[in-house]
Amino acid sequence: MIRLPRKAVQELGFDVEAGEELSGVTDAAGRPLPMRRLGVVEVMVVEPDSQSRWVRTIAVYTGASTILINDNLAEEIEIEVVRPGTGLWGFRGEGVVRSVEPSYFD
Repeated sequence: MIRLPRKAVQELGFDVEAGEELSGVTDAAGRPLPMRRLGVVEVMVVEPDSQSRWVRTIAVYTGASTILINDNLAEEIEIEVVRPGTGLWGFRGEGVVRSVEPSYFD
C-alpha cells in the first residue's frame, strides 16, 4: 500500500471524494484515521545507479502531505531498512544509501 498526498492523487487522476472510505483504520496512538482507497497504482523506486522493479499496489489517501509506503510494498520493491532513525536503507543485496529530505506536496 502507498499513501499519497492530495497533489499526487490529483496528478494521477484519482478523485479523493470518490474513493472508498475504509473503516476501522487507526493511527499509531489508536485514534481513528480517515482513509480512502483510491485504486491500483504501479510503483518503482529509482536511485541514480539502480532501480526497483515495477510493483502493483493499492493507493490510499489520509490527508497527509508526504508519500509513505507500508512494509509489504517495501519488501516487494526489495527495500531493506538499515537504520530507520537516520534514514539508511538499500535495495536487497546492494549498498546502503541515505534517504533524501522529505518532500511535502500540500
